[in-house]
Parts: sequence; structure tokens; C-alpha cells
Amino acid sequence: MKRKIQYKILGGWLLALAMYSCKQTLPTMFSEHDAVYFGSPNVFKAGSSSIEYSFAKFPRKTIDTLRIPISVLGNAAAADREFIVMPADSSIVNATPNVDYKLLSPYKVEANQFNATVPVIIYRTGKLDSTSYTFALKLVANQNFELGISAQTTVVVTVSYMQKPLTWDMVGTNVGWAVYPNNFGTWTKSKYKLVVDALYSPVADSSITSFPHDRFWTAPEYAQYRQIVRNYIIANYPGNYSTPLGVGATLRDPDAGNAVIQVAPANY
Repeated sequence: MKRKIQYKILGGWLLALAMYSCKQTLPTMFSEHDAVYFGSPNVFKAGSSSIEYSFAKFPRKTIDTLRIPISVLGNAAAADREFIVMPADSSIVNATPNVDYKLLSPYKVEANQFNATVPVIIYRTGKLDSTSYTFALKLVANQNFELGISAQTTVVVTVSYMQKPLTWDMVGTNVGWAVYPNNFGTWTKSKYKLVVDALYSPVADSSITSFPHDRFWTAPEYAQYRQIVRNYIIANYPGNYSTPLGVGATLRDPDAGNAVIQVAPANY
């Protein structure tokens, strides 16, 4: 009997301890200082907060404004709250603040909002004639906000113009659509500018600059793009298709032995 009583007391003590432990590990309501981070759960993936912009897509622009999303981790407030964005150091940064890009501080999260944007002016500077430029931005804690999701407190922006798009030659392990001889062929700067000009839409004020596909599927409109580029060359540079070549206006490619530019099929 004595042993049974001891077991009951011990069991009750263990049960109380277990209940106390469970209570201690119950989740609590968010009560920490509000925080900010770049993007949102369905915009940037953790660890890969990056933006790519090409002026080739908007060939008539020499200046544009990026609007980078910001999210609040915590509560909305009854008044506007300022947050701080500054240039970040990185080995890949080659852009110059106030030359290649410009921050438009101060930045604010408006009252009763959980989201904001960071407008950043970008310029099509002479640097883009030969290379793309990259800059990084970071959030800095202040009296209104701590830093939110650690992998999204910095964002990297790459701006390009007449650089070869990654999808021209390859898309993952697949050969790119554009590089096929029956389409546009070998990439050169002169040929790419011709393609961009041919596919420019004044209504949308934009062009088609990338042609990604996989080995099992190609966008049906690509065949139309191919014909538009060919027709554009014939209309503006008839010497590129004349017999003999060079009768009438002719566009030659200094990056391809001064050859005339032909597509669909491509001559180089």
C-alpha cells in the first residue's frame, strides 16, 4: 500500500511537471519591435533577394525608376514611419551612387500599412555600353523598425543594356531558342540592337529582349518575333538581302567580320 501511494505521488508530480513544461513552451503573441525587410513572401525567396533590369527592354529610356517592395513584420501604426535604406558594400558592386543610380530618401511606411516601396532612380550611363552595373542596398535599424528576415535585409540590383541576355545561348541545360541558325544565330551587340529595335512596341514603350524556352516547349509567338525581325531588316536595310548584297541601305556587323546581318535563317 505504501509503495502504491508513493507511485501516485510520483506520478502526480511528473504530470504537474509535464504540464508546467508545456505551458512554458506555448507560442506567445508577437510582442517584439516592428521590423522591415525587402520583398514579401511571394516576391523574394530567402537568400536570393535580387532584381535584374535591362534598358534594352525599354530602349527609348535613358532614366527609369525601380520600385523595390518593402514589408513590415509586426503591426501597422496610426502614423507614417520612416525607415532607412543605404548603399551596401559588396565585392560585386561596380555602380556609383548619384551617377548610375540615386536613392530618393526619406522612405516611409504610410499609416495603417504593412507594405511600402523604395523608389530608386537608375540611369543609362555610358558604363552600360560595355558592361552591366550592380549595386546593393541594405536596410538599417532605427527608432521605428528593427531588421526583419535576415536573408532579406539586403537587395542586389543589376542593370544592363546591350549585354547578351543569359537566355540567348542557354536556358539551364537547354540550348537557347535565339542562337539556333534558323532563328537569330550567334549573338553580337549589333545584331541584338537590331532585334531590340525591330521588336519595339511604341504602344507598350517596350521591346522583347529575352527568349527563354525548354527542350519540350517553345512560346508560339517566337515564330512571329522571328518574322518581324526579318521583315524589319528587309524594310530598313534592303541591301542585306539584295542580290548581289549591298544594293541599297545595308547594315553590317563590325563584330562579325563586317558581314551583313540576316536572320531566319541567320548567316552567322
